Amino acid sequence: VLASVSVLSALGWWRWDNLKTTLIWAGGSALLSLYNFQKISTGKAYFKSTMVDAAGLAAVVAFVTASHTFSLATELVIAAALILLSLVVALSDRAEKLRSIHLGGMAIMIVLALLMLGNSIYYSITHLSDFASADTARDFAIPILLTVMFLPFLYCLHLYSVYEGVFASFHFSMKDPTLRRYTAWKLIRELRADTVGLLRWQHHAALFPPQDAAEIDASIAEVRKVRRLSVRPPKVSPRFGWLPHLATTFLDNAGLRTNAYRRTHDGWRASSDYLDLGKAPFPNNIAYYVEGAELTVAKLKLVLNINAPEEAEQAQERFSQFASLLANAAIPGWPLSGQDLDIKINEQPVVMNGYALALKKRTWTGGIPGGYDLAFTIEVEDSVCK
Repeated sequence: VLASVSVLSALGWWRWDNLKTTLIWAGGSALLSLYNFQKISTGKAYFKSTMVDAAGLAAVVAFVTASHTFSLATELVIAAALILLSLVVALSDRAEKLRSIHLGGMAIMIVLALLMLGNSIYYSITHLSDFASADTARDFAIPILLTVMFLPFLYCLHLYSVYEGVFASFHFSMKDPTLRRYTAWKLIRELRADTVGLLRWQHHAALFPPQDAAEIDASIAEVRKVRRLSVRPPKVSPRFGWLPHLATTFLDNAGLRTNAYRRTHDGWRASSDYLDLGKAPFPNNIAYYVEGAELTVAKLKLVLNINAPEEAEQAQERFSQFASLLANAAIPGWPLSGQDLDIKINEQPVVMNGYALALKKRTWTGGIPGGYDLAFTIEVEDSVCK
């Protein structure tokens, strides 16, 4: 922040009059960005949302709020209070036990913001000639410029964090220090700033620990190949399956986002986290899985786990909705087929448009009384026949 302010000051774009705006920006958006810098892994969406926050309606409101300055001592007290409240709100956000503190901090910030906004609007209206000036325009531009200059630092921090985690993961698994140095050098040289690739390699190395330099080279080459295919996927005929980068997103909008499609000991696969249904202490849940080969996904599976039999009926209704969504997304021409998703449990697969649909129920013999799971699968017909 000091470096950014120094550059802007040298260019004549920052003056001491902008101190309050800078302190509020540093204690607010900059501090929260540091706390949540891992979100940079979402890629372009993070940078876009950050710039929208910096130059959007919220930024205009914040600018109007800060347009009327008090005495220096008062301004420093206000800035310190806002920074302290921002810290309280940020640090209590993820702790359920501190929920009341989080809500209280938010309430105080809202009251202070409304008081400052009302005061600034009144001052701007009554002193319009002072408000519409070059100094005002510069004060509005300062947070935007600081945000633009801050993003490269956040990206470097994210990149450093990823490398630190990857290096720590093999520091103890590789006993040979020479091999550790070679691996670190190879990752930096081959993957550079590809944080997604680095995390993929970390997962791959955990499943298939490399034992020598040749296996290190092979594992990095595999990760780079997968990354190239995700950017420029090959054309695949529907009768062979689905492209992995598409199959893993079929249920994103329904809350079942999968992890990366990776090679495991049982083939290539990806899976979502469990999505809880209902309010039972140990709720029913749904998960989504994709399975196949390196270039094609051959099987989609939606699994419902009935952990609370008293809420099974509602859970099965939600499960049917998810299954219909999956069929609509996965089967070409499904919305035009005029056929409802009516599949009998534990019967032969139903073939539609070249795909085999099946519904299997498995009753649990131990554990939860009355518990069971339902698995809805969509597979390429040829693979089922084989």
